[in-house]
Amino acid sequence: MFSKILMTTALLTVAEAGKCPFGYGSSEQTDADIDEVTDSLITVKSRADLAKWPSDILQCPSDKTEVLTTKEFSSDDYESLVKEIIVVMDALPETKDKTAFAGCLVRLEGHDLMDFRRLNKKNRRGRTRPGGPKVSGGSDGCVNFSEGDNAGLPQCLAKAGIEKIYGNWCDKLSLADFIVIAAEAVTGRLAVDYDADDMFKDHTLSSKFKLQF
Repeated sequence: MFSKILMTTALLTVAEAGKCPFGYGSSEQTDADIDEVTDSLITVKSRADLAKWPSDILQCPSDKTEVLTTKEFSSDDYESLVKEIIVVMDALPETKDKTAFAGCLVRLEGHDLMDFRRLNKKNRRGRTRPGGPKVSGGSDGCVNFSEGDNAGLPQCLAKAGIEKIYGNWCDKLSLADFIVIAAEAVTGRLAVDYDADDMFKDHTLSSKFKLQF
């Protein structure tokens, strides 16, 4: 089931993300409760308890310009990023740690894909138009950690320790797409057709993810 979800995300048009809230907190958003946090004063470990969005943990270094839309990301780039994620996973000492690592990243992507935003429709004067809120959704890198269904995600994301990897790629790859690729990486790693000597061998799950990204 998760494989089908991830394959679907790979076929989506280019996802956008960045410092969350993306789509939240604008003049159109009324439902999100946004708390400002001074990130520079918070460690990664403590950020897990205060994080409202994935971008509170996965941050782009100050010496790089974070992209909101993935425009130039090659097949070779995809392979390199997947390998970096798998190196972290394979370095974990216990099978249960590897399983938890993979489960966290797949769950994060699944929730990012399935959550939706409610945006009030505005007229030219900035007043809410009749007809109710406009609903949008899909992978945008903005999982609202304050929602009960997302409980535990910030803690497992911080524990995964992949913020440095995101920092290496944030000037070429949107946060939303990074989350998709991270989930695809661990799913491919756990697939029965995984081959450590030829990770992207034809017809393997990893090769299918790469071709459809």
